[in-house]
Amino acid sequence: MRGYYLAQTSEKGAQYLHSIFRACWGNDLDISDLLILQKEIRAMGLDAQEFAEFIEKEETKQQLKEDTQRAFDRGVFGTPTFFFDGQMYWGSPEIVWYLENEMLT
Repeated sequence: MRGYYLAQTSEKGAQYLHSIFRACWGNDLDISDLLILQKEIRAMGLDAQEFAEFIEKEETKQQLKEDTQRAFDRGVFGTPTFFFDGQMYWGSPEIVWYLENEMLT
């Protein structure tokens, strides 16, 4: 989750979400494995070493804690979750549909 912040600064946030959600929910890969994440990062044209360093920074971890608390306050209970038109969606089928039909088109 912390990696999204770095991808977002490179305007690759949507691509990152698509890649990581597909790896986890579509291909059943262990996205807690740094080597798997770095492979996905390289495929996006981002620097894998910079990624590894960025996700371990204390300020990056703090940002995720704060964002997680805001999500919890909105009723989020797991990943992947997103809101569209005020409606909360959770789970792989909804995420994949959204990514393929709305976010990346």
